[in-house]
Amino acid sequence: MKIERKLDKNKAYLQERFHQNSDIKFRDFTVGGRDGCVIFVDGMTNKAEINEFVLMVMQRDQTQNSEPSLPEGHGQSPQSQGGAGRRAGAKAKDSKSSQAKSQNQSASQQQTGQESAQEQTAGGSQAAGQESMEQVLERVIATAEAELCTDMNKIVQAVLDGDCVLLLDGEEKALIAGVKQWDTRGIVEPPTSAVLKGPREGFNEDLKTNTILLRRKIRSDQLVFENYQVGKYSNTKVMVAYIDDVVDKKILGEVVNKIKAIDIDGVIDSSYLAKYLDIRTYSIFQQVGTSEKPDIVAAKLLEGRIAIFVDGSPIVLTIPYLLLEAFQSPEDYYERRFRATFVRILRYFGLFLAVLVPAFYVSAQVFNLGLIPLRFTITILNSIKGIPLSPASEMFFVVLIFEILNEASIRMPKYVGMALSIVGALVLGETAVSAGIVSTPTLMIMALSAISLYTVPELQGTLSLLRIIFLFIAGMIGIFGIILGGIFLMNYLFELEAYGTPYTAPYAPLIRDDLKDSIFKDELLDMQTRPESIRHRNRIRLKRQEVKPPKSNKR
Repeated sequence: MKIERKLDKNKAYLQERFHQNSDIKFRDFTVGGRDGCVIFVDGMTNKAEINEFVLMVMQRDQTQNSEPSLPEGHGQSPQSQGGAGRRAGAKAKDSKSSQAKSQNQSASQQQTGQESAQEQTAGGSQAAGQESMEQVLERVIATAEAELCTDMNKIVQAVLDGDCVLLLDGEEKALIAGVKQWDTRGIVEPPTSAVLKGPREGFNEDLKTNTILLRRKIRSDQLVFENYQVGKYSNTKVMVAYIDDVVDKKILGEVVNKIKAIDIDGVIDSSYLAKYLDIRTYSIFQQVGTSEKPDIVAAKLLEGRIAIFVDGSPIVLTIPYLLLEAFQSPEDYYERRFRATFVRILRYFGLFLAVLVPAFYVSAQVFNLGLIPLRFTITILNSIKGIPLSPASEMFFVVLIFEILNEASIRMPKYVGMALSIVGALVLGETAVSAGIVSTPTLMIMALSAISLYTVPELQGTLSLLRIIFLFIAGMIGIFGIILGGIFLMNYLFELEAYGTPYTAPYAPLIRDDLKDSIFKDELLDMQTRPESIRHRNRIRLKRQEVKPPKSNKR
């Protein structure tokens, strides 16, 4: 629907579209005898900017334009009038000679004026002293973001986005001024990516703030942001970021098409989009990367990846995603290579402890007790005397207790949750052992497994499910079931591929050049090319130049 010339009709239509919402304000005003209206959402708009840059400036400009101009000779002194009279008498003869010519010119001007008046009346132009909407945009409005619009749907969306809309009577155009303002969370270190070295700033829920943080890391004209809106009712702003001369256009087109094809009522968080971007929807492994730190997102963009920002969410999505990224920390690139390599080996070892150690313990007790050394066997047999539960049931019971404690500690308030997790684990563990419900080795192994989960925080939920699956297999089949389950899991991961990128690269398929940044980390100066695991258009990342020392002047 287009805007009409009558202000009352436009206001009535917009009030009906907004269902008379109390938070949407219609502020009427009159400038130079001309009615106008400013529409905005209370709480999402900077009212001071509306008053200063829109209303007050328009009022001041209209007042200046409406001041009467003084005719020639008005308000002159008597001396000047006398001088002017003498000069006029001296030129009287010349005036008479040009009088006829002036009369002819006046007649022609009168005729032209009548024609122009008719044209103005027919075209519906503004009265004298009134500003058109184009003039308002060019000379009156002092905001950085301002544009003209004729579509009512766009006006409605602009108001809901936090902009203010200016309507004037007799104009078929509206002016949209960008005066958004609302309270946002400060830039703080994200709780999920704490580091000892490196930047401590993190994304928040404001889309503009997040893009600014990324722009500060990559100050290049090749960094591109594309805007989209997703959600039938939420109209959530989604921004796709990439480096134009590095990203693979085929992957970019596939991601953009998936976003455009999303048909959903509302998008509240970036995790909503992640479900649509997954290649295998029902997989327990995440196929889209997530991050709350600008330095991580910037580093991934420089490798040829694509970042997706969602308004209202501090979590930024990255595509493509490799399983290897879960074992890497941003602090690895700020540490020395030997320390970073050692920590990465610990993470892989923690993965083994978290998933397989409880299953191996249950399998050894039930089917393969001879695999345990004799001294440990004696200790285990002494500890399980009088335990009414089977080894598998005992371990499942302890797993259930730990999962409940973990969930309760997360949902409870911060300080209460810390006390609950520590006291609850100690009290329940000691009480369960004293009551003879569980054995001490089972409790110790489960505690070790639970702690090892958090060495790889991005896979914490996935590893918890895998631990339960392997426990079930170990209790049913034993160690052969664990081996078969491991083979099936590895085969599944090897076949998993997202956006032309193997999920387990550079291990399967083996890419030798990318192994330098896998388990064993090389120095930054040795990583002169971008990873081959990710498709991109510009492989060269670093050109190392050796600087020769200056020659010493020897005498």
